Amino acid sequence: MGLFWGIEQPHFYVNEGNISSVLPSNFLPRLDEEQCTGCESCIGSCHIYALSPGQNGEPLLDEEKCIGCGVCVSVCPSGALQLQRKKPLYEIPKDKKEQLRQIAAEKGKL
Repeated sequence: MGLFWGIEQPHFYVNEGNISSVLPSNFLPRLDEEQCTGCESCIGSCHIYALSPGQNGEPLLDEEKCIGCGVCVSVCPSGALQLQRKKPLYEIPKDKKEQLRQIAAEKGKL
């Protein structure tokens, strides 16, 4: 068991080596560079170390690690971070023919 926000949780919630066990959200933090003060509060708040400091203290995001939890956004004193929706992972087919084409492509039949 490990601590997550002061609450006892199983290790897979905070274990960086097993981060794939955490279901990511469909959002990522985006930085408004004009509002960022370089305080690095967001970097220290990231439990999975998806943020690192840039040259002026601005956060640099590793999108592969980020799960879109929004903790960094909630601690930013200047409001420079906002959550934005990722591009859709799945495009809805226009018709049955397009749906069958997508299924065939997913199965490697095209």
